Amino acid sequence: MAGADEAGRGSLAGPLVAFQFFGPQHIHGVVHARNEFVSDLWSFFVPTQMSLLAPPWAVHFTEKFAGNVSEWNSYVGIPMVLLLAFVAVRYWQLVIVRLATLVGVLIAILSMGVTIHYGGHVTTMPVFVLGLAFPLLARFVPGIPGLTMLYTTFVMWFAMARLPVFGDILPSRMMLIGYLAIGLLLAVFLEQVLSNLLRPLWGRVGVGGRAATIAGMAAAAIALIPMIPVIPYWSTPSPIPASSAATSFGTSRTSCTRSV
Repeated sequence: MAGADEAGRGSLAGPLVAFQFFGPQHIHGVVHARNEFVSDLWSFFVPTQMSLLAPPWAVHFTEKFAGNVSEWNSYVGIPMVLLLAFVAVRYWQLVIVRLATLVGVLIAILSMGVTIHYGGHVTTMPVFVLGLAFPLLARFVPGIPGLTMLYTTFVMWFAMARLPVFGDILPSRMMLIGYLAIGLLLAVFLEQVLSNLLRPLWGRVGVGGRAATIAGMAAAAIALIPMIPVIPYWSTPSPIPASSAATSFGTSRTSCTRSV
């Protein structure tokens, strides 16, 4: 039954996909400029104008990044990076931590596009060379499939750099998936921290356990506060074309596209 269901879905989707790629007015060539909407090497650490607590010097520095403000999605912050590194080292024995860490790093690398950008400068160094860190770390850290991660980095990078359709992916938006990995690591950390309150010591929580819980919660808050976005979110007016407005009850309206 499962095979029949899959075959049925394929037969229904096939004509629609064919129409999308080969039908009238189908798109030719690359939709978006490659290596433009990418994560800058500094964008993981320096806040942009989308962050509530971004200082003026940081806003000025990040204005040099490629793409536009609505595609600068990779800010994590130094406090959060340090906390995530601690979680990865401290709880590396957990499968979910190893998986989230490796996927998060892989996504961060791929979000940097075809060649490495730093401070708005475009280099000629291909991004996949950062994947060489995986086999190097595998020599010292058990549980890292070094060659598998390196090959995965290269294959996915090559697809975005050279292959049709994949080349239309906006690399910077891949960090939206990376934030899922960050959320998993943060959830594991908070679970371990809060478990101190549930682990009795001679019938009650010990002073050390309570202090560790308070310190852990404070560390999580310090890591999360720099990531608070500007409220209300940045928006860009998007006027409706006259031809479309004429069919919308005869009125012309202006919509706003939220930039998250």
